[in-house]
Amino acid sequence: MGGARTALFNWLFARRTGATFVLRIEDTDAARSSAEMVEGILASMRWLGLEWDEGPFYQSQRLDLYRAIVQKLMEADHAYRCYCTPEDLIKRRAAAAPQEWKYDGRCRLLSPDQNQRMQAEERPFAVRFRVPNVSQRARHAASQRRGPSRAERAHRSWLRRRTTTRHPTPRATADGWARARAVSSLASTARADDTSREETSRLDRRSP
Repeated sequence: MGGARTALFNWLFARRTGATFVLRIEDTDAARSSAEMVEGILASMRWLGLEWDEGPFYQSQRLDLYRAIVQKLMEADHAYRCYCTPEDLIKRRAAAAPQEWKYDGRCRLLSPDQNQRMQAEERPFAVRFRVPNVSQRARHAASQRRGPSRAERAHRSWLRRRTTTRHPTPRATADGWARARAVSSLASTARADDTSREETSRLDRRSP
């Protein structure tokens, strides 16, 4: 029912907006996938009247692409290998309260040497996303609520003062230029007066 509901909403959206309705078959789980399963999906889609525009495309035919993406995620440390067997997970789930159990992420803490040893032993593994743990998410949320720290506020205040000092406002710049011109004019007048007095003094000395 969940798959039919999702298909219906996507079909309605495609027909409403003029988009393309693509049918994708998730068959990467080899233990549960079969030709009968695929035929059942196609027959159900036709019975519901949800005709597709492209496909069906089979996920199992794109495994090389998915493996390349998984490798990039692990190289960027956004994913990691989990060597826990299904039997181990079942035991841990049975030992915990039904509503409280969740994967404890123990394999995300393996050292590079432990990873290499398990790879050398060719242990089967699954790839899990390296999702931030609860404490990391809580610290991030708290920092967002708290706002900038005292050091950040001090740094911003210093930047504002530095910007104001190095880049004065247009009014301050205009006033400064006006004062500079006034001082320059006074200095020129003073030099002219000194020159005039010197000339008068020389003429006086030359008079009989």
